[in-house]
Amino acid sequence: MKIVLPTLIAAAGVWLGFVALRAREPSYVSPAVRVPVRIESEVRPGRVLRGFDVEGMCCESCTRKLYGALLDVEGVSEAAVDLEAETVWAVAPRALPVERLLEALHFEEYSAVARE
Repeated sequence: MKIVLPTLIAAAGVWLGFVALRAREPSYVSPAVRVPVRIESEVRPGRVLRGFDVEGMCCESCTRKLYGALLDVEGVSEAAVDLEAETVWAVAPRALPVERLLEALHFEEYSAVARE
């Protein structure tokens, strides 16, 4: 009995450490962040406004996750998410491939298609 309990505790610690190391980064944006519904500013030269239809959004938490995912893409200067229209918008460099933005929008239950 003296050996079993410490062994179980050590095994549990190793297992929890393994789980923690394998865990994905949380896709979380603070609830205090105000997610715009549309891009209000003028798009500067060399940049383009890209739109995407997104499936899987159901609440304001979803809008914050998608907003954060777009802003994490290098070069994206602005983003907007419209929950009701199920669309997201990003202002990005013209040279940034659309595929890079699509990659950022495909996680958890979300899937996106570029708007024409």
